[in-house]
Amino acid sequence: MPDWILFIAFWFHMLVTVLWLGILGTGSFWVIPKIKTLSDPDQQIDWMVSSSRQIITVSWLGISLLTVSGLFQMSDNVNYEGLLSFGNLWSLAILSKHVVFLVMVILTGLLAGNYFSVLKREQIRFKSGLDYSIEDIFQRIERVIRTNFWLGALTLAFTALARIS
Repeated sequence: MPDWILFIAFWFHMLVTVLWLGILGTGSFWVIPKIKTLSDPDQQIDWMVSSSRQIITVSWLGISLLTVSGLFQMSDNVNYEGLLSFGNLWSLAILSKHVVFLVMVILTGLLAGNYFSVLKREQIRFKSGLDYSIEDIFQRIERVIRTNFWLGALTLAFTALARIS
């Protein structure tokens, strides 16, 4: 494979990683704290639903692009010795990165499939004038988004370790 293609794939992979982490970081350290300062419950729910939807969308897009570009890069790397072969530091770093990435995928699935639907249900209950409870789901969503951010930072560390080995 030509070197220029690998060069583009590497930088595309890194760009997607940084953008995804940027979205998670923005959600963790700017949007969610901002939502907590809103005094109107209607605004809180609307902001949380909107922000969560955007974070989930960007997360799935990032996961898809990272999977494709990562597999493309990995298969052409000189350190790649085959599936489940861990004879060098590079392969251990890549394995660790993939395990962390898999946890991020599971957490994103949990956020998208469970927590977001609970949040939407509570939004409907609020808009209908019924009793609602959003504090618990806010905390869960916040934990997942922040955990994904820190796990994403860990994947960058494993990527750096693989690059220097």
